Amino acid sequence: MKNLVCRKSALLTLEWCITKYGPSKFSKLNTLTVKLNSKLKSLGQYDEVDNIIYLNPKLHDNLKDWVSTVIHEYTHFKQPIRKKYNQYLEEYGRNYNNHPYEITANNKACRDTVTATEWVFGKIKM
Repeated sequence: MKNLVCRKSALLTLEWCITKYGPSKFSKLNTLTVKLNSKLKSLGQYDEVDNIIYLNPKLHDNLKDWVSTVIHEYTHFKQPIRKKYNQYLEEYGRNYNNHPYEITANNKACRDTVTATEWVFGKIKM
């Protein structure tokens, strides 16, 4: 079977996220973009300034992990990242592991990845 870690499956996962979680109060859904970047040092990253979810396909081994990353980054899209993310780091001494936005994104991805992966896989098989 072809590689399922691709732009198409990322966009399908994004579609699933929009249906499941709805739009953001903090960013415009109609300008949200997904871009693949093999040079990214992490699995994914949400750029709140340009409203882009970046994904590194080279760091993902399977569709489930890929879907999990999209859910994680979409969760950041729905959070007030621009106003609060750095405040937690600077004023409250948080880091990635104890940052409330990261904890929420990780928990949501953990909870919903299997369901989303099954939905995406079903759409790809059609």
